[in-house]
Amino acid sequence: MKFLLGGFCEDPTGYEWLMIVLGRMAKNFQENPVLDMQYEFQNDIHWKLFDDQPYPFWVMEAIGSWSVIKPQNTQFQDDL
Repeated sequence: MKFLLGGFCEDPTGYEWLMIVLGRMAKNFQENPVLDMQYEFQNDIHWKLFDDQPYPFWVMEAIGSWSVIKPQNTQFQDDL
């Protein structure tokens, strides 16, 4: 799953805000790895800052690995 993170900061260290947001997202995904009861976070995020930042805006791409949770067959569970 790809995320594009963006922010506005006139300070040249505006990219640090994006790193804080990315860290919070990663922590949240680790603490709550199931998304919408369909996807499970695989504890893997890769990120990059673009070379040409549209100053004073800052943009980052983050890609996380997720797996699809397969439905379980519960048709005969009551018989056990």
